[in-house]
Amino acid sequence: MRPTKSDLIALLARVLPSVTPMPAGYLTEAALAGVLGLDPRRLRTFRRSEVVSPRRLGRGFVYTEAEARTCSVALALTELGLPLAAVAAFLEGGDIGEAPGGTVHERCDRLLRGLAERVESEIEELRAFQNVLVWWIDESASEAGPAAGD
Repeated sequence: MRPTKSDLIALLARVLPSVTPMPAGYLTEAALAGVLGLDPRRLRTFRRSEVVSPRRLGRGFVYTEAEARTCSVALALTELGLPLAAVAAFLEGGDIGEAPGGTVHERCDRLLRGLAERVESEIEELRAFQNVLVWWIDESASEAGPAAGD
């Protein structure tokens, strides 16, 4: 049985700490952007990439609580470095990179492993930066010579 998009959203909403709880009811695009703390134009990219399909109301769009939660999850995933296209494909049951679909667990596992690899890469970059800082501090201390009163 193929997992539904709502199954994936519910699972990710539980495991991603930055997912914002959504108020009950409908939200306009501007209101949802305010809740998520982002520019409405960024929210429109979620709609255009078909991460969500809110209902059109007059000149704007309204989001259900489920659609708002989907936007929050998508935002959290993009803030972790995933491209929006990969998030959309993942939520629709498509491939992530070259990996096939699979069960919810398998798909989440691949997603989280990819995130872990990105975090490890950033940690390595930070360690290299730390080494430069330590070298700079040591060099500065040796150039300054002994402190007064020594």
